[in-house]
Amino acid sequence: MRVTTKPLLSFSQISTYLRCRQGWRYIYQENLAPRVDARPLSLGSAVHMGLATALREYYYGWKSVEDCVRKGVESWRERELARGDLFEEEIEAIRQVAADAERIAIRTLRKLPIDEWETVTDPAGIPMIEYHFTVPLKGWGGFHGYIDWVGRHKPTDQIWLVDWKVRGSFQPYEVEEVNLQNAAYQYAIFRILRKPPVGTITFQISNKPPAKPKLNKDGTMSRALIKTDWETYKAALLEAGLNPDDYLDMAEKLSTVEFFRPAKEYRTLDTVRRVWKEVIEPTAREIRRSTKIVVRNLGHRTCNGCAYRQLCLAELAGEDAEYIRETHYRPRAGMVDKSQEKEDEENVL
Repeated sequence: MRVTTKPLLSFSQISTYLRCRQGWRYIYQENLAPRVDARPLSLGSAVHMGLATALREYYYGWKSVEDCVRKGVESWRERELARGDLFEEEIEAIRQVAADAERIAIRTLRKLPIDEWETVTDPAGIPMIEYHFTVPLKGWGGFHGYIDWVGRHKPTDQIWLVDWKVRGSFQPYEVEEVNLQNAAYQYAIFRILRKPPVGTITFQISNKPPAKPKLNKDGTMSRALIKTDWETYKAALLEAGLNPDDYLDMAEKLSTVEFFRPAKEYRTLDTVRRVWKEVIEPTAREIRRSTKIVVRNLGHRTCNGCAYRQLCLAELAGEDAEYIRETHYRPRAGMVDKSQEKEDEENVL
């Protein structure tokens, strides 16, 4: 008797299906992946590794924020350098990304601030940091995903799901209200812990550390509004032998520069249960149907940046789509590893 194992469903597959069914077909039915020679460096990945390592070390009793972040980023750097056959420019780029990631991750934990939080553990005692979960989902082997962090805010005794996002520009606070992924994950955490988090936080982090101000030719410090903070500006003043008291106007001026934007959304258990019942479960059933209509969701916002745009438009135009398929794409691996699945989720929004 042959036993068939039902596949797991990820949020990235649900999101892809809701965004464009034709894109979903390319990825999950035709098993296509872009044929790229090298994976671009990801500052977000380096920052995530620094934060995750620091949070784990903190849970077990760390020595210093800096050392723990450095340990995590070093692991990322070693992984990137181990790819081999790198040009000197690529090696230097990896080192620069790692240096920026260290600064950004350390500043993030200070902004949190970390001493006001503690990591939540699952029923098996596993800290919920870069946490892989699987919860039951009818018709599937389960619904699974990766959660950056589940933390309890000690002053309020509130449990939050925290999602780190390293971005060049911040999204508005109200975007979190309709963050389907975080709402679904909040419900998944409830099913694991039997205690619902009060909500989710998308902790938006600037992808640029504070810039160092320029020293004018006359020996004074530039008062131009650049992307920096008072702490960095003050350090530059002291290094140049200048008196910070003479530049206090810059402290107020730089207070408007954002490096972090934690977007919070409180959700009741009833709300996330409805999201699950009215969005996740119906979409999961639709994906499993053998007969369904697959259409192209054409539009600038949908197609902009889509890795399958060239193939899709070639098919619509009646061009030689098979040539594009063979030269621009390769078979997608049967098993998607954690880092790939995580990257898929990072690119959902």
